[in-house]
Amino acid sequence: MKKCSKCKLEKEEDQFNKRSRGSVDGLQSYCIECQKASMRAWEPSDKSAGGRYKVYGISVAEYHAMYEEQEGCCAVCGGPHETLDVDHDHVSGKVRALLCGPCNRGLGMFEDNPSMLRRAASYLTDSVLFRDAKNVLEARTF
Repeated sequence: MKKCSKCKLEKEEDQFNKRSRGSVDGLQSYCIECQKASMRAWEPSDKSAGGRYKVYGISVAEYHAMYEEQEGCCAVCGGPHETLDVDHDHVSGKVRALLCGPCNRGLGMFEDNPSMLRRAASYLTDSVLFRDAKNVLEARTF
């Protein structure tokens, strides 16, 4: 038995798709039923625009207005992109801005946690760089 992380119901393991990596039991965290429902929600509402906007409660026109307001640039890195992801607060569900894929995934990897992001930035600016692996091993105390 396995508990679906979406619907929170205990289901037989055959009700979950296999996962190639990243899970202890080798199964997806969502059951097949929830996964299908999730995929239907992501279907494009406007094929010319690519469409995932309805999930975030904005229209294609609102997406395009945000894109124009940001001049086609990611709100984090500032780089220009043909398409941008809709970034949203995972607690409130409210849309924040449009981000490029790498920046959007990066924030997600840090769980949208400002404290973790500040620590990562501090690490990048304050850490001592070692010239080679030998120096790393010599500097460590076990």
